[in-house]
Amino acid sequence: MGIFAVRCARMLLAVFPAALFLSGCSGGVSDGGAAEDLSGSGTAATIKTVTYGRVTSVGPGITVSGVRYDHSGAIYSDDQGSALRGDEIALGMIVALEGDVDSSGVRGVARKVVVVDDIVAPLVAVDLVARTVTVVGARAQVTSTTVLVGFTSLEALAAHAGELVVLHGPMADSGVMAATRIELRAAALASRWFKGRGVVHRLDATLTDFELGPEGAVAKVCYCHSLRNPADPAIGEGRTIRIWSLTSPVAGTAQLWVSDQARVIGIPVLANNVHVELDGIWTANAGTSGQIGDYPVDLSALSADRMVQPIAGQAIAVKGTWFNGRVVATRATL
Repeated sequence: MGIFAVRCARMLLAVFPAALFLSGCSGGVSDGGAAEDLSGSGTAATIKTVTYGRVTSVGPGITVSGVRYDHSGAIYSDDQGSALRGDEIALGMIVALEGDVDSSGVRGVARKVVVVDDIVAPLVAVDLVARTVTVVGARAQVTSTTVLVGFTSLEALAAHAGELVVLHGPMADSGVMAATRIELRAAALASRWFKGRGVVHRLDATLTDFELGPEGAVAKVCYCHSLRNPADPAIGEGRTIRIWSLTSPVAGTAQLWVSDQARVIGIPVLANNVHVELDGIWTANAGTSGQIGDYPVDLSALSADRMVQPIAGQAIAVKGTWFNGRVVATRATL
């Protein structure tokens, strides 16, 4: 098999990971495909739960959205479907997790853990005053709780322009990531895939390109040769998209990605009545409706004493039930 055939086979496996992954396992978190077997009942003493949020502690187990999960028997992957090891799940990563939570509400057992919401791209600039990190096609806001790996301060990171950086965190409507973890990745550990994420702007379907990233960090993305899952929504203006490339994006005044794979992010496919716990940033604000990560949320059913009014970009934790393509919140905390 030639090099091109091998590369295409690898990309096809990456484009259609959900179907391959689900063929051997029931249940789970998915960007598309048929509804999965998540009844929400669990066992007599547990409830099946889908969780999205930041890993706030590790070893033994991991804590996500206030629940400590034993993940020793879980299946691990990234959002492209590539397998990971359990010891690669680290502090500050954003994960989507499927598991069972016991009656205490603070302990559980994870069956699947998927690392999501990360960007892998060359470092462009560090703003020490604004405390932001800019890579090709993205910008991240750094806070006192951001986990730093491979460097000890933003001043130290600033000396590594052009080197590969991994950003983890939820994305606000502004297109700026709230960084929960930043890794300076040594050349020897460089991923074979470069990854971008954001909202499609200035789409040109004739030239098959669009812009990605907030003002001052915009990159042009060419998707003319991108492999895509036909079940995904079409690439369109204003849609959230994830892209992967086998070659490094080019930094400069005309930053450029040549995408080998592109996935427009649709609504996760879950069965009704699944218990869901989310911990992230409130986006797409429309009164009592909004979104956390890829999950639409409806706050309207909250009782008067529990009602909250989040604004776009605000941190929020929600518990609720999945029903007809959204999380119907039963509890929300700002």
